[in-house]
Amino acid sequence: VAATDRRDWIEAATCFAGVIVATLAAFAQSSVPLLFLPSLPIVVTVFRVGRLGAATAVVLLTVIAIGCTVMGYGPINGIYADQGVQAQFLQMYLACVVLTALPTAAELRHRKTTFAELQKSSTVARLVLDRSGDIIMQLEIDGTIRFVSTSVRAIAGSEPEDLIGQRPHEKIHADDIEQVIRVHRQALANPDDTLIVEY
Repeated sequence: VAATDRRDWIEAATCFAGVIVATLAAFAQSSVPLLFLPSLPIVVTVFRVGRLGAATAVVLLTVIAIGCTVMGYGPINGIYADQGVQAQFLQMYLACVVLTALPTAAELRHRKTTFAELQKSSTVARLVLDRSGDIIMQLEIDGTIRFVSTSVRAIAGSEPEDLIGQRPHEKIHADDIEQVIRVHRQALANPDDTLIVEY
């Protein structure tokens, strides 16, 4: 865990260093308009570090951009207008960065939370399937077995891994095969219906 934390800190520091370098490259000179340059490291920071990274990157950009602009450097000073218009343009630029970085960070956080919830529900579903007294299978359209619950060990004496990729018709008694095929076709024709076949 300590190695992972250290790696995360190094990654975050690298992202912040990238934001600082790109922002200085854009604002510490006045010859080339490079306002787009900080965007890439900020987006990378949002994806790699999250909301705190987005907020920190925006603060770094804001401090450097305002400092360089006040000292007479940067592309904002290349605008032939009074200082009030330049300040408004800088504020608009910073607002665009904030409105890009922070909502993106919030959406990524939401997706991460949703993914964690899906993993939890998947774990619960797996527990239910593993403790079920029935053999539960998931089949491909052609009938090939895609998933088999572990209850197949106790009921049929087979390993689930041995059945995946096979067709269940080989394991079904000849008297029941037509009924199973008929129900499988019904399931394909009406995917929203719940169909049960016992054999």
